[in-house]
Amino acid sequence: MEEVRVYHSLWKNLPVIALSFAFTAVFFLMDFENKQLIKWLGIMFFGGGGLFMVYLILKERITNTPCIVITDNGVSVSSRKSFEVRFEDVNAFFIIDISKTKQIGIRYKNGVREIKMDNAKQFERLIRKANEEIASAQESIPASGLTIKPQALCDLMNDRLKAFQRHQQLNVQSPSDSQ
Repeated sequence: MEEVRVYHSLWKNLPVIALSFAFTAVFFLMDFENKQLIKWLGIMFFGGGGLFMVYLILKERITNTPCIVITDNGVSVSSRKSFEVRFEDVNAFFIIDISKTKQIGIRYKNGVREIKMDNAKQFERLIRKANEEIASAQESIPASGLTIKPQALCDLMNDRLKAFQRHQQLNVQSPSDSQ
């Protein structure tokens, strides 16, 4: 199968970008009298957030680097923290609905879960435990604002996972058949 490349959608992220710049303008135009620090923090937070979203989208388009690549063997994620998910380590993918954003949770196989927890630094271990308590997954993949709907992306990843598992079963059975 061919690889699937998923990008951030300009049109789906445009309302967030516009809202960020609108808040930036409000902070810029407001007179905070003696509270100039609040004014500049607001400008930096909202303006920086809007510029960061524009930067991500433009960088993906100019360099033709997708935020998610799905292959026959796994999923590569390039976002704030880039990582790879190998299908051989996964039991299933599922949708996590957090407020108005959606993520794809990764249900790792038991041995892999423990290895990831053991290899994590202390702070990362706390985050992983909290993620398991809240979302039933140590890791997740951001799925909102992409060129594919979150449910379709999750279904595609589960389909690829099943195809990988079928292929692995055939490879395990094949050597014994030839003897």
